[in-house]
Amino acid sequence: MDKRMNALKFALENEQREREFYLANARRTKNLAGKNMFKQIADEEKEHYEILKKLHHQWKRKKSGRRQFR
Repeated sequence: MDKRMNALKFALENEQREREFYLANARRTKNLAGKNMFKQIADEEKEHYEILKKLHHQWKRKKSGRRQFR
């Protein structure tokens, strides 16, 4: 389980970095279409993050629940 949790933590951090990357480029560009595109991709990264975060909480509850019954 620890390997899965570590992989999930890495994925969460990666989604955050990617979102920041796209938001920074949205701020940087003067092209309106480019700005909107970067913002849309950043929003998609946020959705990915939220999905992974829910999974993280589920796994964490499972892990702590298993320890209680040992």
